[in-house]
Amino acid sequence: MFLFGRRGTGKTSIMQMMKFEVNNKQIKEYSHCWMISDEDVFHELSINIRTSPLAQLPQKELNYILKRKWRWILTIMAMRAVVDSSKIVPEELSVVVKYLNDQNIGANPVVNIIRLIEDELMNIDYDITKMGGAIIKITRKMLSADYDQASKALASYLIKTNGKCLVLVDSIEEYDLKDDISRAVVTALIGATVEIYNSSSNNKVYCKVAFPSEIYPHFKSFNREKVEGKNLFLLWQYGDLVSLMAKRYKHLLTIEESKPGRQIPPDLVESNGDLEDHSVAKKYIYNFLPKLIKTKSDIEFDTLAYIIRHTQKKPRQVIQIFNIICTLGENHKKGIFEIDSDLIVCGVHARIDLLVEGALDMYDKVYPRASSIIKKVMLGANSYFDYASLDQRLTKVKDLRDQADLSREEVRRLLFESGVL
Repeated sequence: MFLFGRRGTGKTSIMQMMKFEVNNKQIKEYSHCWMISDEDVFHELSINIRTSPLAQLPQKELNYILKRKWRWILTIMAMRAVVDSSKIVPEELSVVVKYLNDQNIGANPVVNIIRLIEDELMNIDYDITKMGGAIIKITRKMLSADYDQASKALASYLIKTNGKCLVLVDSIEEYDLKDDISRAVVTALIGATVEIYNSSSNNKVYCKVAFPSEIYPHFKSFNREKVEGKNLFLLWQYGDLVSLMAKRYKHLLTIEESKPGRQIPPDLVESNGDLEDHSVAKKYIYNFLPKLIKTKSDIEFDTLAYIIRHTQKKPRQVIQIFNIICTLGENHKKGIFEIDSDLIVCGVHARIDLLVEGALDMYDKVYPRASSIIKKVMLGANSYFDYASLDQRLTKVKDLRDQADLSREEVRRLLFESGVL
């Protein structure tokens, strides 16, 4: 149900690929698929709640109504997926089509769904004594008799055709889990996804949601035992990244070869074997790159290990470094098909500052002032130090800790969660 991966590990690409494969009948498990960006819904829901009387609700009540909203949104997306994939809409889906038309779910369904929710929230009286009745009214309107009939018609059609509909929810870059409303929107999405999973055997609608791994330790507002076995963590190994670089390099060489006047020996462009095999991929790359490099400290390193160790094993980071190396190589007298050790070392360090910032800024929404705290703690630190030294370093950031309202233990957790230690 839930796909976790650090930012830059390819969650969006995996979901887009899955959507493509389902809709092109390459995956037999599902017959229909729709993908929505969590960002489209997440920010709109958060803004709508924040500017309505619902923001005054206790967390439990707010979670309840948001869960109903998410369930409604995800089910409507499933309806849209099934209707849109039918060249000629069958009679069994006429109730579904009528409901979608009545709700004015047009070319941009997510925007229109949010507009419907916003219209309802605008009608809530700010009188706290009337809020409960208004909430019940909104929930009843979302889960109306027409909606119930459309949902049953959808389930009946999927069962009859032996189909399954998959709704994919992509993650956003940042989640502010210190904010009660943002946290409630996330918790409600998880709750709605679990509910859909629990009823999937009856309605044949399934949902998968992507989240950044950085926020996983901070999910405390739901029953983790219910979902623990349904989590998938996206981790890239050394061999995966070597294969990725080999494929990227082959693509660049193919482009280079097509340029007028450029002649690259065919045996350099063609690989002898499947680049999915990392040993084949490694051998292929070392046709062009030196097997060993020397660092600025004159230490000898395996080239690919040197590149990868300057990342968090995220494909986005590896490709960024590799692209920089190749860009430097383009200005080299022999071009990108013969890059020397100095260019590799220079390329790795050219924009390491951007990679560091990109890796740390995710934590600023989880731990206030995280980037500043990490930089001050680690300033001048040795590569290896003992636990007592860490405590001394944590004392150095007491002023920043106080400003961010973070305990010593929270800063210690931040250092390990972020991978700095």
